[in-house]
Amino acid sequence: MKIRTILEVLAVFILFNVLKPVGAVLSTTGLLEREIGLLGWSYLGGVFLIILPITIIFFTRREFSKFGITRRNWQLSIDLALVSYLLSLISWLLGFSFIAFLRSSYNQPLDAGILSFGYLIQVSLLLYILNKRNLPSDLKITERKAKSNILICMLLFFTPIILGILFNSLNLRLISTVIWQFIFSGFGEEIYWRGYIQSSLNHGFGRPWKVASVQFGWGLIIASLLFGISHMLNPWNPLVGKYQLDVWWGVWTIFSGLFFGILREKTGTILAPALTHGLVDAVGEGLNVLIGYF
Repeated sequence: MKIRTILEVLAVFILFNVLKPVGAVLSTTGLLEREIGLLGWSYLGGVFLIILPITIIFFTRREFSKFGITRRNWQLSIDLALVSYLLSLISWLLGFSFIAFLRSSYNQPLDAGILSFGYLIQVSLLLYILNKRNLPSDLKITERKAKSNILICMLLFFTPIILGILFNSLNLRLISTVIWQFIFSGFGEEIYWRGYIQSSLNHGFGRPWKVASVQFGWGLIIASLLFGISHMLNPWNPLVGKYQLDVWWGVWTIFSGLFFGILREKTGTILAPALTHGLVDAVGEGLNVLIGYF
């Protein structure tokens, strides 16, 4: 079982994240350049990110709920996502504000170190909160609180767009960035990484360890490492002759993967990490686009 799991996960990782045939097709046909030129992001690549794991799970006749794709405990997941979003502001305040002050980039050694440190603090605080709240059985989310949590999530999502309207800076690039980051960077990446990859490894290796009420195993660790490596390979595409690596981008995203992976392990679904990831990226990148117009 372990060997089969490793071979399957590695095969998918090598195909999608190392060889990148989809990226090669989009590049050689010119679709990638047109998408990015018009929308700022590749929607076709994002769609494939979601379709790939869904297709594998469907045709291997496995239960989607075992991969965290379920509505179970959705009220709790949304509540926890908002808590995690607030924790995520730590890395932004520590890291990205420092980067903005120095006019640097998150793929430089010092900046990657600061972001890694920020995420380690987030992980520690998240474990503390999860242990104190004794999720999920002992915490009930009322219908009123669930509705208010949904409204808060919607307000956060639309914040860059609302500010764009107020400052007369609303444009297609801003709207596209918010949508792409929320759907594909948030939900797309979590379906692939914490849904398919981490869950597959958990199924093969089990979850024998427990820290601060979070049951986990090699799935959390390996998925986080592969998540970081995939970001290291972002500029890499051998099928079109690109062999660059972004090592420091890969370093700090290992720790962000650990943060999202803990949410997946504790809640049993991908909703909490997907919503947290999506809101962090949609608001953050949306504000970056907005600031660029001033």
